[in-house]
Amino acid sequence: MKEYFSSFFGKFFNSQVLVQKYELHNSASFLSYGRQFYLVRIENGELSFLVVKTGENEEYTIKQYSRQYTILQGSEGVVPVFYFEKSSFAQEEAFINNNIPFFTSAGNVYIPFAGLAFKGNHFSAGNVSSEKMMPATQKIFLEIIYSKEPEIKCSIFTEKLHLSKMSVTRACEQLKAMGLIEMEIRGRAGFVRPKYHGLELYQKAKDKLINPVQETLFIPQAELPKNALLAGESLLGELTMLNPPEVKQYAVYKGKIEKKSLHPQQIRWSETQGLVQLELWKYEPELFLQNGVIDSVSLACSLSNIYDERVEGEIEVLLGGVEW
Repeated sequence: MKEYFSSFFGKFFNSQVLVQKYELHNSASFLSYGRQFYLVRIENGELSFLVVKTGENEEYTIKQYSRQYTILQGSEGVVPVFYFEKSSFAQEEAFINNNIPFFTSAGNVYIPFAGLAFKGNHFSAGNVSSEKMMPATQKIFLEIIYSKEPEIKCSIFTEKLHLSKMSVTRACEQLKAMGLIEMEIRGRAGFVRPKYHGLELYQKAKDKLINPVQETLFIPQAELPKNALLAGESLLGELTMLNPPEVKQYAVYKGKIEKKSLHPQQIRWSETQGLVQLELWKYEPELFLQNGVIDSVSLACSLSNIYDERVEGEIEVLLGGVEW
């Protein structure tokens, strides 16, 4: 097991991983029965933790595992990480919800203090889709391209983009699979580096970007949310020479609105006077505002299903003016 754990964690750290058998200071049988213990140290000394290789027939509840986690951390002076040969989805979700570190033989990892959180069976670079970006992936891509930084610490994504550590890891794996970034873990922190920059990065990613609009509603103007932003052809008309549409278009993140409070209209049978068009977005349109309006890349993506030469031409003009 020493060699296996060394090889497993060696994939995530640039420093040598040292693993040695460990004897508990606490002699309580419920902590040690049927288990093996290994102390894992990263050679640079920045990180160490205790791997608890669980027994084959353990039947502890999540409350009991939580108590064991607290006891082990107190008695051994190092953070315990549980290792399971077999685990269920419900078990893994319970550990994550209770913030208990673990990893499995299937490659599922939740060790937040080391910046590791992903599901090996589903989200590894070899299995993640490289066709189209997930909403979280597009958010991280936009942060990378607009920040213009040569390297970004992954914790920035969780703080600034309101994403969980697992979502960040999953999204970064997708960007890596798309050939857009490189990833590295140093000490306890993860970092990403774009392989291209500015306009070149956008062009490499263009066919993989998604339309952020999930649903479009026509609602009475009086019901327009206060946080809605001018969007679509209405915004494009403000920024270019395009004539704006008769019905103004706005955007809001789908998670910040109660659809039950709205009264959508079927414009086929209704007058459009007094109505506005509301786009429900898959991510927050306000995240990357440029001069107080929706960013150019997101706007272009939101209009990607409109096949109109005038619109396409003005989008090119808009993107041509971006300071990449």
